[in-house]
Amino acid sequence: MIDTWDLSLLIDHSTRIHDARGMSAQHFGVALRDLAERAFIDFVVPEQRAAFRRCMARISGGREMGLTAVRLLTCEPEPRQFYMIAKRSHEPERWWLLIAADNANTAASAEQMALAPILTDNVEFIAMVEGAADQMDGRVDMMRVASSLLAGKKRSSRTSPETREKLETKFTRIVLDNAFDGIATRPGPGEYLMLKDREKPEGVIVRQLEAAAEELAVSRADLGLETATIGLAKFGRDIGAAKIARVMGELVADGRDRKDDWGEKLPPRKPWLKPALAAGICAIALLGVVLLLG
Repeated sequence: MIDTWDLSLLIDHSTRIHDARGMSAQHFGVALRDLAERAFIDFVVPEQRAAFRRCMARISGGREMGLTAVRLLTCEPEPRQFYMIAKRSHEPERWWLLIAADNANTAASAEQMALAPILTDNVEFIAMVEGAADQMDGRVDMMRVASSLLAGKKRSSRTSPETREKLETKFTRIVLDNAFDGIATRPGPGEYLMLKDREKPEGVIVRQLEAAAEELAVSRADLGLETATIGLAKFGRDIGAAKIARVMGELVADGRDRKDDWGEKLPPRKPWLKPALAAGICAIALLGVVLLLG
């Protein structure tokens, strides 16, 4: 067990640093006073950021973080392995992240943080979205991707079960590769929800998915691809878990089985249209009252 720690960082669910103590200049080339308000996730190597965010989501849910090995970007040319644990502080929703430099004596007892993102469950997804959205200040979108073929809603004699399995594997990899910090979940068969950077166009991801289907000789008609995107900035600065869950629910529900009076499938609705329309109606009504009183 580690007796002394090189760094102690007080962080929140978004990994923002609120207090820092220890050897930050020696390891990161950053003075302690300059660490405040920075995001610790920026020091984690890109290939482990999804796993670190998932770890933070579990801690937020009340689970403990045992001794964990993670590679960090330091002032040295190459990333370096460190060991860390997280302990709840006396301040609400903040934790002390205790960090020590690589130590051969502790390597055997530490859990190695994963190097590749994986699909999370919906609970972890919500916590990861909340942290990332807070860090990114609304510069992220939530995107839904679904295939009626993979969901089992569309049958094709030209597509074998083995091909569908291969296609699902390709879809999962494309979603994780394009998701911001690997934040993605699968709410149902053949559909995914992911967080993506605003600067990454939806069309780029769609083309990758369609190309993956073409490689397996699956036509666009058979694939039945559906997508919808919501900019989280449209829901205000304080994007809590309840609001994220509502956005997820509306994205998924509006993409499933919406048909018109003739049984034709309707495109997904945008959840923000309803409150926006209501606000517009209220504004018009208020203007009418003002004019009448004038």
